[in-house]
Amino acid sequence: MPIFAFAEDMVWNEAADAVEFEVTVGDYVGTCRVPRRELRRFEGTMPRAERAVELCHLNRSILERVVEAKIRARALDADGHLTVTGRDLARIGQPQSGTVE
Repeated sequence: MPIFAFAEDMVWNEAADAVEFEVTVGDYVGTCRVPRRELRRFEGTMPRAERAVELCHLNRSILERVVEAKIRARALDADGHLTVTGRDLARIGQPQSGTVE
């Protein structure tokens, strides 16, 4: 059973060059960011914004495990949010690169 709630909506943040979504743990609500450069692991190329969001949806289970591990380890950024790194993704599993239907 997850220790957090994982938001359904994922959005592109142009300023951060990352896909973002909310993560809720008890009363805490934070933002998780998945930088575009880390999404290269999913396809081997730098995805466009729309494809980056799609890849995050396709790999939701991997992102859920990454977020849970980071929360358990209290590995928050200085601003209290989470950023998924390539190292995080490598620890968790194989990504999918299909399409969302």
